[in-house]
Amino acid sequence: MELRQLRFAVAVADELHFGRAADQLHVAQPSLSRQIRDLERSLGVELFERTSRNVKLTSSGEFFIEAARRTIRMAEAARETAAAASRGWIGRVSLAFVTSAAEELLPPFIAEQRAQRTGVELDLRELNSVQQVDGLLSGVIDLGITRDLAPVTGLTLAPLFREPLLAVVSDQHMLRHRRIVGIDEFSGGDFVSLPRTSAPRTWKLLDAMELRTGQSCRVVQEARQFTTLLALVKADLGVAFVPQSARRLRGDGVHFLRLRDSEAFSEVQVVRRDDESRPSVLDLQRLAEATAGHS
Repeated sequence: MELRQLRFAVAVADELHFGRAADQLHVAQPSLSRQIRDLERSLGVELFERTSRNVKLTSSGEFFIEAARRTIRMAEAARETAAAASRGWIGRVSLAFVTSAAEELLPPFIAEQRAQRTGVELDLRELNSVQQVDGLLSGVIDLGITRDLAPVTGLTLAPLFREPLLAVVSDQHMLRHRRIVGIDEFSGGDFVSLPRTSAPRTWKLLDAMELRTGQSCRVVQEARQFTTLLALVKADLGVAFVPQSARRLRGDGVHFLRLRDSEAFSEVQVVRRDDESRPSVLDLQRLAEATAGHS
């Protein structure tokens, strides 16, 4: 018994006429009649009573056609599920993200995912870049939204977008009235920053400034959140370099200054394992790239 034969039997049951059923199925009537006879032979029962004038279902045929309809619906559902899985539109994906990229990217990304990929369940985790690397390599997470991550063996990085880095100074800082400054104008001063593992580009800029100017740049205090970092700047402990998106956290007592230097930017990236092959993960990576491209 084949699925095609079930479809043929249902068409005959709907039309109660072999000619009309054959037209509906786009097959020759003799071929349809032969398929129904083969089906009845394999079942050992008659499904239809045939006369020269009409066709009707037998009692066995009525029960069979009801079951055949259910089987066809199940087969269609299975086909659609397989197609959705192959496109990555079904499954469970653990997605990690850095806090600083959450407001910029996550709202449009999740809205798009919910609208188009209702069969994909997202497990969201807030992790810094180093934690994401560990989670990806250990298999705990599937996809990461990270910031300024250097290449890592076994992981594939793709850029999503860049945003300028800004200098944040206190009300007491001598450059507070400037709109645009150069990095080297802060040489020899004190700084506050996220840890090196969370803000590698900031530390790279400070290291490069030391080499160029020959003056040391002291990070006098570290913080784990941008809100804390701005509070430290407000207390006049030092200058901070932050992504432009951190400006949304603005409070009294701090000033955001543009940096004219070409290397003063931060890059948000999407990262996954090199050997990742699950369509759901790869599809969400493409969705993140598309969302970032339109943000």
